Amino acid sequence: MKNRYRHIILAATLILALVVGFAAIVNAQSIPQGIDDDAFYSFDQPISNITEYDPDKMPFFFGNNITTSLDMDTTPMFFGNQVAITGNYANDVVVFANTVTVDANIEGNLYMFCSSATISGTVGGDVFNASAVCHQTPSSAVGANLIAFAQDVQVLGNVQNNAYLMCEIARISGSVGRNIQGAIDQLTVEDSAKVGGFIKYQSDSDPVLAGNAASIPLTRIPLAIHQESAGEKAKGIIMPALGLGVAALLIYLLFAGCAPCAAQKLGENLKSRFAAAFGLGCAVLIGMPILSIFALLISARLGFALLLLYGFLIAASMFITLIAILMAVIANKNWPAFKRLLAIALMGLAAGLLLEVPVLGGILGFLILVMGLGLPICLMLKPRKRFGLPGEGEQAGPQTSKGETPA
Repeated sequence: MKNRYRHIILAATLILALVVGFAAIVNAQSIPQGIDDDAFYSFDQPISNITEYDPDKMPFFFGNNITTSLDMDTTPMFFGNQVAITGNYANDVVVFANTVTVDANIEGNLYMFCSSATISGTVGGDVFNASAVCHQTPSSAVGANLIAFAQDVQVLGNVQNNAYLMCEIARISGSVGRNIQGAIDQLTVEDSAKVGGFIKYQSDSDPVLAGNAASIPLTRIPLAIHQESAGEKAKGIIMPALGLGVAALLIYLLFAGCAPCAAQKLGENLKSRFAAAFGLGCAVLIGMPILSIFALLISARLGFALLLLYGFLIAASMFITLIAILMAVIANKNWPAFKRLLAIALMGLAAGLLLEVPVLGGILGFLILVMGLGLPICLMLKPRKRFGLPGEGEQAGPQTSKGETPA
């Protein structure tokens, strides 16, 4: 029993170690001067004013209230409650915080994930904002596009290219060089607004246009509620299932042609090492994103490579599990090639239909995902032999029958 579940125990230990390690990094303590001895900056003072940057450290800043005035040619990342950014930045800037104020000169892009964001400086590239409130002051300038997912957006400054807005309330009184597009519940365009192109958005509410704003080309697309017919609902379920069946058929052909032994071992592991595959799959599902965060602290390329690999494994997990089930079913059976191809296509179709069933589809999808992640690892882990080991009832060396001597 211990051998049977050793992989689950190891996977749980690995996940726990990764979680504890990540928590230790986030809650790292700093020395009294405010800058720690690790590879990044961490601040435990109520207010931390950063005026110097050590190039030997990674540009990750953790703290409660952070105020910066830096000249940097790398990409800094700020994690805090209230972050105020000033200075000059030759690359992108990334901020995760509750409240963000940017009054800096940023030559690259600005990425903000926060509750409230205020932009008063200059951004040479795009501004990507995901927050409740996004306020661009009259003194601000965006050199490329403004992309905002928010509840309240105010564009009072200058946007050189396009403004893509997904929000409940939008107020435009500044300048947009090209077009304004998106989905806006309540749109207000002031008399001082200048739009070089057109305004096209989805909404059920009429816009409020003041003065000269009425001359701006504007198209409002009503959010019509479309009631699907029974035929459309059936088509929406059957077509993805058919696509899944065809994809499963093509990937099985790839497996059968390039790695027939691997396909056969997938089926063997599904039958003999189900618990181990399930435990390893859970470890990969939970542990690999955490491992990718650690890798990002070391190397951005390594971290993104791990995330890309993780996405590929997620996408391939469905087909890996289906192939394993097929090989487990036809083990020791001499099925012709046509019958195998038909079986894998029907399995893909059936899986696609079952995934649409409420509750059952979610459970089945989770099992397929976890097994698809764990089975490839089982192929790389050699199982421990339970019988035939020296000292366990058998002697090492060639087997001989009674009356015969070894050659």
